[in-house]
Amino acid sequence: MRTILLLTIIVVLISSCSKFQYYSLAADNLSKNNKQEFIAENDTCRITYNFYGENGPIHISIYNKTDKPLQVDWKKSAIIFGEDAVSYFTPDAKIDGQIEKPFYKSNYSSINATISSPESMQFIPPRTSISNRNLFILSAFNKNTIAESRREATQMNGATVKVKKYQFKKDNSPINFRSYITLIIDGSSFSVDHRFYATDMFEAGAGPDNFPVNQGDKFYLRGKSGYGKVSGIVAGIGLLAVIYAAAQ
Repeated sequence: MRTILLLTIIVVLISSCSKFQYYSLAADNLSKNNKQEFIAENDTCRITYNFYGENGPIHISIYNKTDKPLQVDWKKSAIIFGEDAVSYFTPDAKIDGQIEKPFYKSNYSSINATISSPESMQFIPPRTSISNRNLFILSAFNKNTIAESRREATQMNGATVKVKKYQFKKDNSPINFRSYITLIIDGSSFSVDHRFYATDMFEAGAGPDNFPVNQGDKFYLRGKSGYGKVSGIVAGIGLLAVIYAAAQ
């Protein structure tokens, strides 16, 4: 019994030290689907961006709309932060492939696979899609947020709570990046360039399971709260003292 209680205290102490930042993203000239994922589409392909998760995983899905083979050159594609470009290509990248193909008695069939590809060129057959998730937007908790803020209502576990939400404009957003992708069809290459930026952010001690933020245009960061460390340790010491006294 004492062991269980002590383990519970450890969990409380760890969680009390955590703090989360929840970001919302916007994009220039891109639409969204019902999952709030960003959609870029032309006659050749449909590109879908999903950033949900810790640190903002950059999940890109590319669908070949044509009846011709399409290629994406990951080595000539990059995520761009300011003047710094980070290639989408990594030799050990895992690619999720999905194939949709007409059959005699059915409209389509889907095959999902995950493969390791050392090639920088990824082949996309007609009417099929591939996806790539190798990079992240951020890995560091933002400790110096400089922006206007106001108290706003949000949902947490079905209840409405007030949070301090920071508002950003495109030109002064702390998160501002571009996605540059090179594609090849019929031997000719073309590129697409999409810009994203954070529009708002709020901080909370509660983790992502407490908020309805599982949407493609949102992501979160995990950080440490100095206040949480102190208050958690004090509370833990007090609780230990109570348990010890009760056990005597």
